[in-house]
Amino acid sequence: MANAVWRPQAESDLEDILYFIAKEDGRPATAAKIEMEIQEKIVLYAESPDIGQRYSGLSEDIRYCIHKRWAIFYRAADSGIEVLRVKIRPVTFQSCLVASNSSPHFASRTSPSILPVSFVANADVSKSYCM
Repeated sequence: MANAVWRPQAESDLEDILYFIAKEDGRPATAAKIEMEIQEKIVLYAESPDIGQRYSGLSEDIRYCIHKRWAIFYRAADSGIEVLRVKIRPVTFQSCLVASNSSPHFASRTSPSILPVSFVANADVSKSYCM
């Protein structure tokens, strides 16, 4: 059976999203439902990592899937997938890309209705990727 390993930043992303929906938006049942749906989607992608989409602005090994208004970024691992980030889906990924030194990252966006979106590639990853 394949499994999914969640990077700390991905766990934090999901916790922030669920907190916002449950507490700030006052919909705890919706937050619980979304968490279950995302976990189910992650299991599916862990079993078949190649079904995720690629985006030319991301490293070759990074894939993503969309769940409602969130993009879930992952890469294949020995026994399934490694979940890298869970972020609100921009209208286009390219519209959020900003060059910072030599590593692209997503620009910060602030709004009372959405969580801030920012990313800096992990130092232990040789290829740059976004989100």
